[in-house]
Order: sequence, then structure tokens, then C-alpha cells
Amino acid sequence: MITLNSYYTYAYLRKDGTPYYIGKGKGNRAYSTSGRKVKIPPKERILFLKRNLTEVEAFKHEIYMIALYGRKDLGTGILYNFTDGGEGQSGFVCKEEKRRKRRERNLQMVADGTHPLFRLENRRAQAERGREILKKQLESGTHVSQNPSHREKLKERNRKEVENGTHNFMGPEASRRSSEMQLEKVRNNTHQWQSVKHKEEVSKRFKGAKHWVNESGEKKFQHEKPDGNWQNGRIWKEGR
Repeated sequence: MITLNSYYTYAYLRKDGTPYYIGKGKGNRAYSTSGRKVKIPPKERILFLKRNLTEVEAFKHEIYMIALYGRKDLGTGILYNFTDGGEGQSGFVCKEEKRRKRRERNLQMVADGTHPLFRLENRRAQAERGREILKKQLESGTHVSQNPSHREKLKERNRKEVENGTHNFMGPEASRRSSEMQLEKVRNNTHQWQSVKHKEEVSKRFKGAKHWVNESGEKKFQHEKPDGNWQNGRIWKEGR
């Protein structure tokens, strides 16, 4: 069980008993090879300097011991440590730095048009995975859209956004982005209506259907005549 006072400082010793690395950790960190830039000695040459420390206390003692013995890379001592100690909290800074570099790399690839997601085969594979996940969720009844309370919340939010004129589909920028996306799909031959399956489904669904129009100019395209005063055709003709 990890507690607030479960940190310690340790040293890796040479055969002559002098330290060549000072570290701070908890649990099995002193024996772990993960992320090491120095070689780990046999267990009998791993010396625990202080135990039952808080993380802050362990950082302070690590800094003190590194300063006491000095660093080889700076020419100040005998340790192979590459920093003065006390970096981050349990690797937090390291992880954040990696995330930042990854974001910058991805943004650069997007700007250059070399990101893997731009490749047609990757987009198709991603879309197929999404369809499989959606199918499983719908079959098991776990999809968020099947939750009545979620649907009501979504309707209410959309209603308010439409009333306020802030809905995504109401702004010119949103329309421009949507048009660009559709055009890109057409250029890459990935638009839904360009697929053979979609064309066959549409042909089967509307085969034999007719155009219907009423006096107000409303139009419908279906097999049976709609209820009310409708006539076959695209333009209303008086007396027909």
C-alpha cells in the first residue's frame, strides 16, 4: 500500500563502495530498469539512504546528495546523474513534456498533409471500426442515443442553441466547413452516394416512385399519392 511517507532515496554503488548514481522513488523503483540511463548494480550494491519520506522530503534529500557527491558530466564529482534531482512529481513533468512534443509533431504532420489519418486506407479502416463499435452498442442497447434522458437533454440543448442562433449548423463558418468536407469526400471518391452499395439501396428504395406536388408548391417523391390535394408532376397545373 502506497502512503504519503512511502518514498525513499537510494544510491547505486561501485565495487569499491562509492556511489555512482543517486535516486528517489517508492515501491520497487530502486530495482526497476524502466527509463534508466545508467546500469543497475546487483542488489547487494543498492543502498537505501533514507526511508519513510514524503515525496517533497525525498526530492530535497536527492538534490542534497547529488550536490554532495557532484556530477561527472559537469566535472563536479563522481555521479552519473544527468540532472541535479527533484524533477517533477512522480514523472509528471516527463509525461507532460512527451505529450507536448507529441501534440506538436501531430500538428506539424497535419499542416504538412502527412498525418497517417490523411491516408485513404486509414480513414476507411477507422470508419469501419467506428461502424463495428456502433453496431455492437446498438445491438446491446448501450449506445448513448438509446438513453431516453440523454435524448431529452440533447433536444433541449439543441432547442436553446437554435433559439440563441449559436447552433453549429446555423453559422456561415460551419456551413463552409461542411461544404469543404463534402467536397473532399467527393474528390477522394469516399462520399456515401459514390458507393455501389448506397446506389443500389437508393435505387431499390425509390424504384417506381413518382414526383408529387400540391397547390402550395410543396414536393414529395414517393410511390403512393400523399393524402390531400396532390397531383403527379413537378409543377402544379390548375384544372388537372
